[in-house]
Amino acid sequence: ERTPCFCPADTEKSTSLVTAGQKHGVRSLVVAAVLSSDGEPMGQLEVRSPEPEAFQPADLAMIALLGDFCGGIVERAARIEKLVFVDALTSVYNRSYYDLQIRNEIARAQREQSSLALVICDIDDFKSFNTSFGYEAGNQVLIQVAAALRTTVRPFDTVARWGGEEFAVLLTPPVTEEDV
Repeated sequence: ERTPCFCPADTEKSTSLVTAGQKHGVRSLVVAAVLSSDGEPMGQLEVRSPEPEAFQPADLAMIALLGDFCGGIVERAARIEKLVFVDALTSVYNRSYYDLQIRNEIARAQREQSSLALVICDIDDFKSFNTSFGYEAGNQVLIQVAAALRTTVRPFDTVARWGGEEFAVLLTPPVTEEDV
């Protein structure tokens, strides 16, 4: 069972919070950890009030419940995003994600007057490989190619399965000739 951390504070009684509390009109502050189902921190939930000692034990319990609920929602959203945007076989992004990302990156490159690069990789004679060695062997080739592409790009670049045996590698700004 997850137990969120609480840090209820009267900002007037905390030397580290008094200035910020006065600036923002906050007298009572509760900070609750938002945790994943395995207890890893995912963020925090802050609840503020201009009144001193505004939060009673029932309020803290409700905040804890809300923090727990938020953690579950964030985890479900991440799972849904993975189902929608990640290719199940290769674990790289899929064509739907690529289509969104290319539009965003072109717009960003234009806005920043920067460069980007697109590399399309196609596995030659893949159909004959599948015919000769079977679909499971072909799947292993796709998995290995995807892994090789992912390890050779920067963390903020995009590797996507573009088609059956085709991959798109989107190198985002800034891009140099050496990067390509």
